[in-house]
Amino acid sequence: VDATLNHFFGAQGEAIASFGSFKVPDHWRLLSLPEMVIPSANAITAGPFGTIFKAKDFRESGIPIVQLRHVTSEGFRFDGRLTYMDPVVYKKLHIPYTVRPGDLLLTKLGEPPGLACLYPDDAADGMVTPDVVKATLDKSIVLPRFAPLMFNNMRGRNNILRLCKGGTRTRVSLGEFYDLRWPVPPIPEQESILTIIEPLLKLARMQPPTELRSHLLSMLGNQATHQGDA
Repeated sequence: VDATLNHFFGAQGEAIASFGSFKVPDHWRLLSLPEMVIPSANAITAGPFGTIFKAKDFRESGIPIVQLRHVTSEGFRFDGRLTYMDPVVYKKLHIPYTVRPGDLLLTKLGEPPGLACLYPDDAADGMVTPDVVKATLDKSIVLPRFAPLMFNNMRGRNNILRLCKGGTRTRVSLGEFYDLRWPVPPIPEQESILTIIEPLLKLARMQPPTELRSHLLSMLGNQATHQGDA
């Protein structure tokens, strides 16, 4: 992700800011998470406090509960251990914490915190726990498939890790997520980045690092050739 961002976009236009060592082009925007979501109540939320989120209300079926272990940088992990909230309790107390297919999920704690993925398109509406943030993105600003890339690359993680606190486990508050800013390219450039990155992510799970590096260099060379021809 870092190599592709630097290669394609690091030299386009004057930089408006730095994000790690990456110079953000002036036609990109630096946005906070609240600036990326739809203008709706509970567009960003973390799960309920323990005073109303109780194990006695868990069931073997009902409303799926999205927990920390389900959110990984490689995507949402159905591990066969889904817990469910009683539907009656959900309707009474937990509707503000609803997560729907295509929503962005972020971890508030763990090693490291800030892992991101999308809630699957084929999943039933669920709810998040206190350790998971959900964000309903404005697709005219950030493509859902692009959003996890912003958080899961090295610079994104460093942006979060500098805020971490805690003893045995690092944690980031919802308010701190609000304060962080992220470089967001225009939608056409998000689509271009995804065209390159998504095949590489797939290859990364299948190929040794040396083969992946060779494939990346080949793709970058082809892109440079096309840009030269244009």
